[in-house]
Amino acid sequence: MGLSISSSGADITADNVYSGAIAIEGGTIIANTNWGNGSNAIYYLTGTVTVNPNQTLSIDPGTIIKSPNANVAIDVHGTLDVNGAESGHVIFTAYADDTAGGDTNGNGAASAPSAGYWRGMGIHNGATGSFDYAEVRYSGWYDQYENPTTYGIYKTGAGDLTVTHSIIRNIRNFGIWLNSASGVNLISNSNIKDTSAYGIYAGETSPATISANTFENAGAGGIFPIGLSTLSSGASITADNVYSGAIAIEGGTITANTNWGNGSNAIYYLTGTVTVNPNQTLSIDPGTIIKSPNANVAIDVHGTLDVNGTESGHVIFTAYNDDAAGGDTNGNGASAPSAGYWRGIGVHNGANGNFDYAEVRYSGWYDYWDN
Repeated sequence: MGLSISSSGADITADNVYSGAIAIEGGTIIANTNWGNGSNAIYYLTGTVTVNPNQTLSIDPGTIIKSPNANVAIDVHGTLDVNGAESGHVIFTAYADDTAGGDTNGNGAASAPSAGYWRGMGIHNGATGSFDYAEVRYSGWYDQYENPTTYGIYKTGAGDLTVTHSIIRNIRNFGIWLNSASGVNLISNSNIKDTSAYGIYAGETSPATISANTFENAGAGGIFPIGLSTLSSGASITADNVYSGAIAIEGGTITANTNWGNGSNAIYYLTGTVTVNPNQTLSIDPGTIIKSPNANVAIDVHGTLDVNGTESGHVIFTAYNDDAAGGDTNGNGASAPSAGYWRGIGVHNGANGNFDYAEVRYSGWYDYWDN
């Protein structure tokens, strides 16, 4: 059975008997459209599907959408409502994924999916994406010229993204990528696993709430499940997330008042020097641990640094290989830091530094010419 994109909302009831999948031609949705119609349908996309502004694509529980290759994506400029249920997830996956809807390509066990099989889900500027009880599998196609950064779900610009009760797995590069995503971004009660880069990456200025998720083998073998740009480093990452490793914060400049920790006893890893601009404040909650990888990394303050530890929850600044603080976050077993491992904390002319119940360990790197 085949449907043009404009007819893809056809009412195909569950009492039809067929093998294989319902083919939907690539194209643009220009009217509100529903896929699934309560029939647990299996769809095959022949090309990229684009949802126009002011239009909604809604998808019913139990629907499976399969994509054949790296040229296929779902690009949303309007609204995507993925309305799965606990008993009937909506699954976006590779055509070769026989574990979802069976052997729809009819080749038996001759093919197996892998990360990067198809392109992924793009929620663009002004668009809204809502995923509840959804699964995104085997996406993240990579081409160094056309598509150099890949993902399971991508959000940019205005509009909101909500991902709840969902599974994002077997993704090349980022599981969920927020790129200057200025709306409300909520990712909760979900499982993100087997991603080659960060499970969730908040780039540029992308406010986010990340709560009650489980990360498995996400980001460099599970070492970096979440990555944050400096501008997004105040993302709310609650204590009920389950992960190993550390939250990576990219080096850069803090240009707005920012909080690290959010009461979650978070462990942060600085990929580069973090600078606090004049008239801005970086505040750090009790129990937070900040680890630095090498002698090129420092915290340079030209505004205000408020380190708000407590007697029961020191704030610790230390070396990445300090397993005594937050455990073996670099995943290499027993390693030992030494004095001079990282540069240190500089509070410069006109700046303020307040340290209460803080620890600074293993800093003081020395170079005759540079430092």
